[in-house]
Amino acid sequence: MVFLLTNVAGVSLQNWWALFILIPALGSLWTAYTMFKRSGGKFTAASRGPLVGGLVLLGVTAMFLFSLDWEKAWPVLLIVAGAAVLISVIRR
Repeated sequence: MVFLLTNVAGVSLQNWWALFILIPALGSLWTAYTMFKRSGGKFTAASRGPLVGGLVLLGVTAMFLFSLDWEKAWPVLLIVAGAAVLISVIRR
């Protein structure tokens, strides 16, 4: 799809290899969704872990694909991971 988008629309992705990071990210998000559905629509520890992992990988992929500044984004990734830990501790 990336090569087709490049040829047809003229969009150029310099770090197209970062799309390979999307594979585990989407797998993790799919696992979170299935665990969410199995638990009856409740966020349990089994669904929160893959959700946070998938979001962090999605953020890393976006950083590489769009050549964003790491100096401004890595604190956001740390905050997301820290908030997930705090939520899991509070929910216990």
